Amino acid sequence: MLGVLIMVSNFYSDLREAKKGEAIVLNVLKHTTEDYIFTDVSDKKEFYYKGDIKALDNSWGLDEFYLDVKMDSRIAETCNILCEHKVYYKESGTYGKGNMQSDYDYLAIISVTAKRIFIIDFAKLKKHYKEGRSYTKDHGEQITYGTLFPLSKAWKYNMVEAVIDYEKRNGGYFPVKIER
Repeated sequence: MLGVLIMVSNFYSDLREAKKGEAIVLNVLKHTTEDYIFTDVSDKKEFYYKGDIKALDNSWGLDEFYLDVKMDSRIAETCNILCEHKVYYKESGTYGKGNMQSDYDYLAIISVTAKRIFIIDFAKLKKHYKEGRSYTKDHGEQITYGTLFPLSKAWKYNMVEAVIDYEKRNGGYFPVKIER
């Protein structure tokens, strides 16, 4: 019983952190361009494998794409993108899909410590991610199996759409530097 309570507590702690990252990315994107309308769809089940943020062309509304937000406090230090193949849940003895099984258009990887967001073309990442090195991490209640894909290769394959440095001011998050 204690194991289940710890697992639930960890889940809600992780969810709070994820929501914090999603809110920052959404706020930064809204202050980056007026060409798109950005909407949080993270709580809608039909978008679970599409992404957390929907971007809709502001002029005609014909072009739309989805970004999935991933919190990664170490990406600025390690210069690796974590590509999850699958996750093993110890309590239930079952496997879940990793993020590489999803249909995102883009990943928005946020490092809150570095105040930086990496926008990655997900289709290009899916094509090349197995060129990274194998990664397994035991988190206690679950084990993540995946690949660490170097940012240097992401740049080489033109999958980095933007790197946005941001700052917090006046109660919001604003871009201070955008590299494309």
